[in-house]
Amino acid sequence: MLQVAALGSEPTAVPLEVREDYEWEPGHAPGAIPIPAAGVPARIDELDPPA
Repeated sequence: MLQVAALGSEPTAVPLEVREDYEWEPGHAPGAIPIPAAGVPARIDELDPPA
């Protein structure tokens, strides 16, 4: 099982999960944003970091 180590109290990055839904469902990194690789170009605006 993959474990993501904490980098401090304020997250500096959010994992982007680009696997398909059937791959995501069995397990994924906590807090990851699920966008299958083929859908990233159409949803790129969702990935802008907060201001």
